Amino acid sequence: GQFLEQTKTGLDILGARLLALDPYAPLQRGYSLVSKEDGSFVRDAKDMHPGERMHILLAKGRITARAEEIEEDQGCTDHALP
Repeated sequence: GQFLEQTKTGLDILGARLLALDPYAPLQRGYSLVSKEDGSFVRDAKDMHPGERMHILLAKGRITARAEEIEEDQGCTDHALP
């Protein structure tokens, strides 16, 4: 009865929290993770150099690419898309 319902609600809340902490969850929303050849994640354009290889992890699959041009900006405060 009520105990089972409360337990289910509690488990649903915990499940949602775990999903929110999943580092791969944003991939399902169209984001990607970019890593260098050494496996470190790229968080700033200045961490890359023209000609350097990178791996782009998507929700479904991975792309290996090479940086052609590096443009530095203010990051998240600059919302202009290419």
